[in-house]
Amino acid sequence: MLCKHESGLYWLAAPKRIEEAELVSAATVEATMKVLRELFDVVVVDCGTHLTESSIVAWERSDHLLYVIDQTVTAIRSAQRFLDLYRRLGLKDVEPSIVLNRYAAASPITPERIETALRQPILVKLPRDDKSCGEQQITGQDLWQMPSASVLRESLEALARKLYSVDDAEPTAPPHGLVGRLLAGLGVRRGVKNGTA
Repeated sequence: MLCKHESGLYWLAAPKRIEEAELVSAATVEATMKVLRELFDVVVVDCGTHLTESSIVAWERSDHLLYVIDQTVTAIRSAQRFLDLYRRLGLKDVEPSIVLNRYAAASPITPERIETALRQPILVKLPRDDKSCGEQQITGQDLWQMPSASVLRESLEALARKLYSVDDAEPTAPPHGLVGRLLAGLGVRRGVKNGTA
């Protein structure tokens, strides 16, 4: 079931129970992604932290593959293992991109050290903003309406611009809500067929 957000986006949630999620086959994921890509301009899939056959199907059907890490040795080692596996699987249609989340300039694990360890550049750095993220989780307030979150917002919009060209975007009404703002950053036209699942 697709749930519609007030911004016009749709959400397809995972099954409520773990055992139900295990019943969703890779073939079902593939068919679902095919339908969603026909319905929407942008489809975002959160593959979670566990590798499954369904994850690989999602990777194979993606235009962009983002691997999100933070400035910890554990995250870097996990990313190294993921990149090694990805290359061994021979999935060459899309190259994974690294997103550095909760970036802190004072950390001894610098972006340069991460890039050296992973042997590839970081696509974008999303700044650590515990105050705004904590407030947003507690209040549910739109991140784009929080004055304290301006740096984080700019970084998210920079990520959207790197992923999707906005040169050919049609003029739209001013977006509202967190998801609407992200769509605007992506340059996605708004309407019945537009959204993210």
